[in-house]
Amino acid sequence: MRSTKILYDEAKQTFNQLNAFNPKAIKGFTQYIHSAEKDGALSAKIKQIIMVSVSVAQQCEWCIVYHTRKALDYGATRDELLEACMVTGLMGGGPSMMYSGIVISTIEDFQKENEKNN
Repeated sequence: MRSTKILYDEAKQTFNQLNAFNPKAIKGFTQYIHSAEKDGALSAKIKQIIMVSVSVAQQCEWCIVYHTRKALDYGATRDELLEACMVTGLMGGGPSMMYSGIVISTIEDFQKENEKNN
C-alpha cells in the first residue's frame, strides 16, 4: 500500500486535473458534494463516517484516505470509524475487512501530523 499522504495527494491531484479538463462539470459536482455533505437530518460527521464505510466497501484507497481524514476533521473518533468498518466487513466480508487497514493507517498518520502541528 502507498502511504496515506501519497494517496491523499493523488486524490487531490486527480480532482485538480479533472477540474482543469472540465471546470464546469467539476464546479457542478463540487456544489453537489458541498450540499450533500453539510449537516441535515444526519450530521456532517455521520455522513463522513458513512462515506468511509462506502469507500471501504468499494475498495477505493483514495476515497478511504480522503473521507477518513474529513471524518476526523469533523470529530469522528477512532472507535466510531473502526465500528463503521466492522459493519462494512459484516456486509462486505473479508475484502472489506482488509481495506479497513487503510482507515487505521490514515487515523494514525493524521494523529501524528496533528501532534507535529500542535
